[in-house]
Amino acid sequence: MPELTKKLIVSRSGEFCLESVFSLRLSKENIRLTSALERCVNLKTLDLSQNGLRDLLVDYKRIDSMAKLKFLDLKQNRLKNLDSLPTCERLEILHLEGNLIANVRELEILQTRAPQLKQLYLENSSANLRNPLCRTKHYSELIVKMLPGLTVLNGMRLGWKGRACVH
Repeated sequence: MPELTKKLIVSRSGEFCLESVFSLRLSKENIRLTSALERCVNLKTLDLSQNGLRDLLVDYKRIDSMAKLKFLDLKQNRLKNLDSLPTCERLEILHLEGNLIANVRELEILQTRAPQLKQLYLENSSANLRNPLCRTKHYSELIVKMLPGLTVLNGMRLGWKGRACVH
């Protein structure tokens, strides 16, 4: 499994230094995260989809914060929980489709680690990319109660009292 190095980040982003990276697409790279990611302090958009990630640890430690991150794509990895998710004060959109999250309680951490979260994706519209928790009856109602700031769940706009709007 190749490491996420400064050289790889610079080549994928087109920037000259890590502090200048605002957007990073690392889908299907099968990478292992390293401290180089922590040095991307201005990162707003990060795509780590389809990498087989089991966690977001860097050298067996959780990244403390990704303060400016607004969009995070973690779909089609092997995440069972979000314990290793950094604190993302500005995160608004989180894609988790196709992971291994089996219990709604595993999402409680989003209350503190992503307090501005507006859009959460746990399964896609055709339901072929889903987490095991999506088989739980009324799971969406539990999530809306847990994360009252959500405006979109799985691509469906939430209306009054967290109910999906019908068009």
